Amino acid sequence: MLLMYEHKLSGILADEMGLGKTIQAIAFLAELYQMGIEGPHLIIVPASTLDNWVREMKLWCPSLKVVVYCGSLEDRRYLRHDLLDDKTEYNVIVTTYNMAIGNDNDRGLFRKLRLKYALFDEGHMLKNMNSLRYRHLMSINAEHRLLLTGTPLQNNLLELMSLLNFIMPSLFSSSTHQLSKMFSM
Repeated sequence: MLLMYEHKLSGILADEMGLGKTIQAIAFLAELYQMGIEGPHLIIVPASTLDNWVREMKLWCPSLKVVVYCGSLEDRRYLRHDLLDDKTEYNVIVTTYNMAIGNDNDRGLFRKLRLKYALFDEGHMLKNMNSLRYRHLMSINAEHRLLLTGTPLQNNLLELMSLLNFIMPSLFSSSTHQLSKMFSM
């Protein structure tokens, strides 16, 4: 992952389930922090894993200041204000897929922030480039993207191309269109 960072590349961490993708991702952010790259970073996770991510961040890298972006509309409104006005010190924001695409204000926050890394746990959830989720998350303003998934290839090559296009659209968008045409024949 550090090599990808040094070459300004995004990527997919596709180890099988149980091999520690979460810990590897946290260790990577910790190493960036040690190198003086303090963020901000964004981690988007399924709602069922949010608490685990926050717990693991505190356990493995307590020096990173983590903000959890979730809660009621009002809670998120205050948090957005604090994040955009630099009233909250943080290195990492952890949120869920539903919160990241929840409404115009939520989506606007992640377009406005200048993120170093955006990490997407269970990245295979982005296998459909025609979905609203995919389109909204593509608009996140991040220098680098890292997908974590144990199943990068589930049904067909087009799904893999969707993931590749998500992390490197300038490289894969034309290939994705051609492959999509091939699969529709």
